[in-house]
Amino acid sequence: MVSALPSSLPHGRVPASKRNSSNTQIKGKEDLAQWDKYFKYNEIYTNPENNYKYNTYFQPPFYTNDNPLIFVCHHGAGSSGLTFALLSEAITKKFEDKNKRMVQEEDSQELPGIFSFDLRGHARTESLNQPETDFSMDSFSKDFAFILTELVKKHNYINPSIFLVGHSLGGSVLTNVLVKDYIKDEKIVNSIKGLTMLDIVEEVAIQSLHAMVSYLDKTPKHFDTIEDCIKWHMKVGLVNNLKSAQVSIPALFKYNEEKHHYEWIAKLYNTQPYWNEWFDKLSFNFTSIKSSIAKLLILSGHDNLDKYLMIGQMQGKYQLIVFQSSVLNLETGEHQRCGHFVQEDCPEKVAISLLDFIERNDVSRNEKKINIKWGKLR
Repeated sequence: MVSALPSSLPHGRVPASKRNSSNTQIKGKEDLAQWDKYFKYNEIYTNPENNYKYNTYFQPPFYTNDNPLIFVCHHGAGSSGLTFALLSEAITKKFEDKNKRMVQEEDSQELPGIFSFDLRGHARTESLNQPETDFSMDSFSKDFAFILTELVKKHNYINPSIFLVGHSLGGSVLTNVLVKDYIKDEKIVNSIKGLTMLDIVEEVAIQSLHAMVSYLDKTPKHFDTIEDCIKWHMKVGLVNNLKSAQVSIPALFKYNEEKHHYEWIAKLYNTQPYWNEWFDKLSFNFTSIKSSIAKLLILSGHDNLDKYLMIGQMQGKYQLIVFQSSVLNLETGEHQRCGHFVQEDCPEKVAISLLDFIERNDVSRNEKKINIKWGKLR
């Protein structure tokens, strides 16, 4: 495995409190955040069976027993693994704050791991078999099963508690992986304790696909600078958090040396033949996942549940959290918009929700860690 992006790796974990915050205005490339402020490792996982080189990011856990907590994240269409950068920072900070309050309890000094990667056809993940044409749910699911298996085996985790987090299409892929048993290693399967879907409902997603071609037609095909890329995403409301945009957006583009501009890496037009299957039976499958895997659905600004989600909620098959479209930033005291990319717009709020979800559902973890006060949801 080699470094996928040219940057030095920090030794050990970087305290969240010491990571640089972004300015409120984009001035130049010096203001663009780098991946290594949020993750320790940026590595390539190569699958010899399909010749894919998956670009991954990993902030490893710190633990004193054989039960590390690891979040494994899957981004949605048109995004990248760095969409979870600020969520990684927020989760780590919550644990650091908790550790300070429990400094006398040696076995409480732990930090979770956070792992994410670039989906095929996105960001820095590459195929040696050009061109890329297969964006089926089956291929996405096989990719994830390979990546998760490689992660666990590479680091020799014996008894991890794995919580899956999927945004939009990522949530659909993770649901498909669990329902159709793509992961063959029984120990890894038993280590998966929970699944969280971020802002995805089957009916809403399918309806939005009807307007996707029109949306793509109106999307700029290139930008002069990375700063322009970020400004456009902020202007149209795709991302509302500048600090997150400065780390997540640059990964979506490549520079064309001949034309002297930045172009999108993900060719979403090419994925159109697979759109109809991406969210098919998502709600039914999500509520059908075995009860030993806890389920959480976080929605932003709406609670438009479809039939199976409404029935599943009434039957207590999953936990539902709905964020208001405008939320209070607990660090700055300012209100900020919380849109579709909830993990970028409201990372602290998502972090609190995830950690509360863990304490409710992961019975394998030490009882001393239960009922920790992570903060307040507002």
